[in-house]
Amino acid sequence: VVVAESFEELAREQLARWPGMVVVGQPRNVGTLPGLLLPLAHVLARDPHARVAVFPSDHHVRDVVPFVEAVRRAIDTVDRVPARLVLVGARADRAATDLGWVQGGRVIGRGARIVQRFVEKPPQERASALLASGALWNTLVFAGDGDHMWDLARRARPDVVAAMDVLREDPDDRAGMRAIYARLPVADFSRQFLERIDGLGVVEMADAGWSDCGTPERLFQCLEGTQALTGLMRRLKAKEGADFLALAS
Repeated sequence: VVVAESFEELAREQLARWPGMVVVGQPRNVGTLPGLLLPLAHVLARDPHARVAVFPSDHHVRDVVPFVEAVRRAIDTVDRVPARLVLVGARADRAATDLGWVQGGRVIGRGARIVQRFVEKPPQERASALLASGALWNTLVFAGDGDHMWDLARRARPDVVAAMDVLREDPDDRAGMRAIYARLPVADFSRQFLERIDGLGVVEMADAGWSDCGTPERLFQCLEGTQALTGLMRRLKAKEGADFLALAS
């Protein structure tokens, strides 16, 4: 689990009930590509041949069963795609203009396709066309071979990966990591890595109730009717007052 270094101790407390959990703190935010490579360095240091699954932590899934099934299909499909990386795409139920889309091409079986193109936050007309064509929402949940992922990142951003190579040898060297991060350039995982790769796969996930919680409205929809919402609203009211509470509602 990768977090900002300032939240590392809090994350350890929250994750303490899961044995074997490794929390990795980033010294500073330099974009999502280093944010993925840093924990991947920890994994590959322990198992150079690891197959990994990556999960953004700010998402919500209403029904975990179809979600887990889709991730398993993604893992099982890795060997069948040239890039050895397979995304999970959520079946769209509306023409969303505030989400990223992924459009599949050639069918490779079990609900999996080769990725044809990505479309990020399209205008309404384009989103409607994507919905009609069967395009999927890009969850950025994916599976792949860790070592191959590292090599693909090297092709996309050799400057970033060259700086981080040493972390695969000793990922627990905190002083070395801070020195690397002090000079790391910003790099975006989606635009500078994922969208430049040919031969990606995508599997369709349906009926999981997936949301990326990317707006206040979607976050509150996910929390609606839960104890978490009740507690959150109580804390907001105590901290921010009724004006903020009304805005959040």
